Amino acid sequence: MNKRPAIRDGLTRWNLEQVRRLYAHLLQRPGPEGRGRVDDHLRVKYQLVNLPRYVELIAVSCTPSGRSRFRYLKASPNVPLELEINHGHLDCYFGGGEYQEYQRYAADPVIGSRRVTNPDEALVMKLGHELAHLIVALSPAFDGQAPKPHGPEFQSVYRDVRAWAVNPWLDESAPKAEQAHERRLLRKLARLRAMADHSASNPHEAERALSQLNALMDRHQLHGLALEPSAHLQFVERIVPIFADGNYKPLMHLVWAIAQFAGVRAVTAGKDNVHGGQGSSQRALFFGDAVKVEMAVYLCEVLQRACVSDTQAYRASAAYRQDLGQGHAANSLLSSFRKSWTGQIKQRLIQQRWDRDEAIESDATQFALVQVQDQQLQEAFHRRFPRLGTARSATHQPIKSTGAHQAGTAAANRVNLNRPVPGTSIKRIGR
Repeated sequence: MNKRPAIRDGLTRWNLEQVRRLYAHLLQRPGPEGRGRVDDHLRVKYQLVNLPRYVELIAVSCTPSGRSRFRYLKASPNVPLELEINHGHLDCYFGGGEYQEYQRYAADPVIGSRRVTNPDEALVMKLGHELAHLIVALSPAFDGQAPKPHGPEFQSVYRDVRAWAVNPWLDESAPKAEQAHERRLLRKLARLRAMADHSASNPHEAERALSQLNALMDRHQLHGLALEPSAHLQFVERIVPIFADGNYKPLMHLVWAIAQFAGVRAVTAGKDNVHGGQGSSQRALFFGDAVKVEMAVYLCEVLQRACVSDTQAYRASAAYRQDLGQGHAANSLLSSFRKSWTGQIKQRLIQQRWDRDEAIESDATQFALVQVQDQQLQEAFHRRFPRLGTARSATHQPIKSTGAHQAGTAAANRVNLNRPVPGTSIKRIGR
């Protein structure tokens, strides 16, 4: 039995729940040719039992090496102990980068190195690699073979994991590097065409957009190219975990406001068991422009951590002890504090969105462009999730303690909601 803590090196429960969610999603993806789930195909081919339950073996760390590890019982290599997913060096994948695999198969088109667009995708690569080690250890197909750590047996399993789960997942959102310039140009051309044709544009703005469109097409010799306003826009999706800390889920009350603030769409998924029978987890999914989705994910992590740390600070405060001395129940005080905290954060997010919209409306060209982009996002969102409802804010019960309410509001006003500096780790962003 593994006795080491599951959360190490200054990481938090957010990091653990995030990796657990990615693990579950990896196994739940459609199998080859859309038949069944990846979990089903791995289970049948390698004679496995209940891969999802091994989510309980996941641990998270953050060391300078950045090396993730699969650990097993030395006396019995087929008894797994831990899947350690190391967060070291994830900072370098903000904005994208090449994820390097072991040199012996780095050039392989299926299991080799590949480009990822954000740290979550790097985590998916790490998970796929360690999952392959787990399957080799568990599968009776390799009994008595003494497989080498990255030998033929591992590579065979890893090929299935990459081909069935990891690569298709990353391909859904990864732009082709060689087409990046073309995508940016076509996106700009499509937006100018849409703005020139859009009913919200006044005649002068429409004429200006058409003039810019023709100038660009002349410069790049693109006349005669048929432009569809939404054909070349690319949207991404990111998953974040929603979990309780002290019987409270702050993100359940903030997902909608975060999505509004960032200018993306969001959906929340119901509870499903991903913890080996010891609880359930929920998730939110953000959909939209890559930069805006990154902002939404960033805010989720910052606000989850801030709620936990601010609640701990309040419990250690003289105001909390004074309210306890006046006969208030501890649970009532903490509930009032958290609800006021999330309520104020929500109000700040929505107010900042209103302020930004008001500034945009003063510029007719920018306003028309934003309307076109929002319409394209909404259409793409409904095509991607035709049966899902949009995330909505959860309803709070009335505040029971004035002191706790004031403390929660004051703490929420101190939280920094500014956009992170590109390429900077979230852990380094001050409050």
